[in-house]
Amino acid sequence: MRKLTTFLIAALCLTGCQHTLTSYVNPFVGTDAHGHTFPGAILPFGMVQVSPDTRLDGWDGCSAYHYSDDTVYGFSHTHLSGTGCSDYGDLLLMPFTEENGNLPDSLDYSFYKSSFSHRNEKAEPGYYRVVLDRNRVMAELTVHDRNALHRYTFPNAGRKGVVIDLKHRDVVINSRIGIYDDSDETLIAGHRISAAWNPEQHFYFAIKADCPIEEFAIYKDGHRVDSSKPASGEDLKAIVFFPDNVKEATLTVSISSVNKNGAYKNLAQSDGITFQQAKKEAHTMWEKALGQIEVEGGSREDRANFYTALYHCMTSPYLYSDADGRYLAMKDRDTNIYTIQQAEGRNQYTVFSVWDTYRALHPLLNIFEPERSRDFVLTMLDHYRHSGELTMWELASHETHCMIGYHAVSVILDAYRTGVLDSLDQNTLNELLDAMVATSNLPILGRTEYARDGFLSSEYENESVSKTLEYAYDDWCIAEYARLIGNDSICRIYTRRCQSWKNIMDPDGFMHARRNGAFVTPFDPTEVNNHFTEANSWQYSTYVPHDVEGWIRQIGDAERAERFLDSLFRGSS
Repeated sequence: MRKLTTFLIAALCLTGCQHTLTSYVNPFVGTDAHGHTFPGAILPFGMVQVSPDTRLDGWDGCSAYHYSDDTVYGFSHTHLSGTGCSDYGDLLLMPFTEENGNLPDSLDYSFYKSSFSHRNEKAEPGYYRVVLDRNRVMAELTVHDRNALHRYTFPNAGRKGVVIDLKHRDVVINSRIGIYDDSDETLIAGHRISAAWNPEQHFYFAIKADCPIEEFAIYKDGHRVDSSKPASGEDLKAIVFFPDNVKEATLTVSISSVNKNGAYKNLAQSDGITFQQAKKEAHTMWEKALGQIEVEGGSREDRANFYTALYHCMTSPYLYSDADGRYLAMKDRDTNIYTIQQAEGRNQYTVFSVWDTYRALHPLLNIFEPERSRDFVLTMLDHYRHSGELTMWELASHETHCMIGYHAVSVILDAYRTGVLDSLDQNTLNELLDAMVATSNLPILGRTEYARDGFLSSEYENESVSKTLEYAYDDWCIAEYARLIGNDSICRIYTRRCQSWKNIMDPDGFMHARRNGAFVTPFDPTEVNNHFTEANSWQYSTYVPHDVEGWIRQIGDAERAERFLDSLFRGSS
């Protein structure tokens, strides 16, 4: 066990714990207000995030679940946690009962959505449960490898079934669904290509039930069509009816970014696994993951805060490669062609919100998840190989270019310094440096002007102060990495570049936007404006993490630096 010691906790290997570590985790934390989290079942850094969807759109619907809602539309298999943009929500399933047992002529949310109560809802790591008010079906969710397992317990009355909705949430570019029989089993499979934050997200699936399928019906554009063959379109749903004697049904659902065959191979990973076995394995996996840091002291509430936060640290990035090692590569910038690569001896990941994670999350994971962190770095390198740049904010094989900086270089440097990359050969280490340099010099987001002028002037780019400061820190990361792997020429270039922060510091010590060579006036360091990224000058004026001593000299001396910091912390919010 790796032990972490900070001024807040001492990480110790404890014996005789009265509580399991998972019992401290509350997956509902962050699902209210503007938290944008979801409570469904996941594995640490898992491929599937099966969770209830209670909100179809809006900023507070980014995760598809909001605690203030009282209606659930169903349970989809991909979700984003904590983001400010919406995507995912692929493949919605919703159990139901129908008293007359007939197939409806048309199909929309009114047929299957249901109210629910938090009194009848439970969530823990790797497991979720809710009772639906509409028909008293109990829906349970868990995860196993690259699959989700749904267990539906039906009341005695009515015909039992499940709706499969491919239209749900995002704009659908194309989708397909059908039922496929072979000598061994019956599978429902298809795909969904959709547009949201990622303008072309590819999603393939396969569904296997542990009980017979009595009837299968496809609905296109809301109306029933011939279901004897697969259907394609932009608005597809399906209904599956089970025999009347079925009281409980378990559906195993696999997903893939590659193709239907990838989903089939992923489904095979859970052959013979019951819902209860998958739930138990998920619990064991979470106990092991959380147990990498064990704490003593404090109240139960303190431990709940700690382990819930640690749980959220292991939500993303998401596993992206299939069981056979295939994954969908980044789009090539010129040819717009997807390329499938074979990932040998490791996994590929997706959902890298690097501006949000480079400061604290990746350094933490480098300590207690070194093997996975190595895969994160190699995934970023693959992004460069496929698209010509390192990861910025990648989502399902699409670079969104959200937020600022080229902070993959910070992640790579810290991984190297902590020994995470020790197994890589010199050629790969050199290629990582090539990727860093190429990414820093891309003619996007003011990087050309920044490199040319020694700062980013506000006439070229919004958020010019924040970008200058964060580019300067990233340049130091490149210089330091180059020094460590023995490339002195690159080190010298970026050692100069990383001093660019000095060119936007005014005589009063504030980081100050410039336009046409001069500092912008009027100037108020408390103002939040488009010269900064979600901040103001007070909050960014001390952002020189790579050169604190240089910042002290630039502001005057240690005494003046102390007064400046005191003013920051004593000032009115």
